[in-house]
Amino acid sequence: MPASSERDNAQHRDGELRVDDTGGDGGAGLLGLKVFVGGPIQYAVGTGGVLAPALHDVLLKVIAAIEEDGGEVLSAHVVERFGEISDQFGPEEVTVRDHLWMTQCDAYLPILPSVAPGELMRTDGTHIELGWASALGKPILVLTDIDGEPGGSHLLRGLPAIASAAFLDIDDVMRKPETVVEYLRAVRWAASDPTGTGQGPLPERSPR
Repeated sequence: MPASSERDNAQHRDGELRVDDTGGDGGAGLLGLKVFVGGPIQYAVGTGGVLAPALHDVLLKVIAAIEEDGGEVLSAHVVERFGEISDQFGPEEVTVRDHLWMTQCDAYLPILPSVAPGELMRTDGTHIELGWASALGKPILVLTDIDGEPGGSHLLRGLPAIASAAFLDIDDVMRKPETVVEYLRAVRWAASDPTGTGQGPLPERSPR
């Protein structure tokens, strides 16, 4: 299922969901960049196959912003219709699919919402994918709740020490989804490596 219909819905709700494509990338935006967008599914789907609204809304905004700027989104949430048909996919199929996406993507963007102060929504698969991403040297941009009591383990919060990883606050992204695009453009520019210096780490967090 293409993400375009979900993108259109997000655009309809938020008329300001537009991205300036005249930045330092020569106007190319995210064209050619593959972004693997991850996050909870199994523990985020409630009765009737409905995804938690807080996660669903962030996904719509993030996917719309990336696609509007020319990027390609790889997303289990889209393929599985945001939880509606997740029960049709077996463990082996999901593992092979998601690992393939990780090898193909240019950046990994997991969304880790909180269910209580300092407590992230359970998502075993996303943490496995974070391990894949760091092992494969993929740039990582984590969207989570970072302004209050920090959630997640030491290994999650310490990821920038060993990987090209950054954290953005979910509330900031909901107010200004193009912030994600700004970070991903930096990834695209670094991947082209015009100075031959190699890909450096992403900024630690969004500017205020």
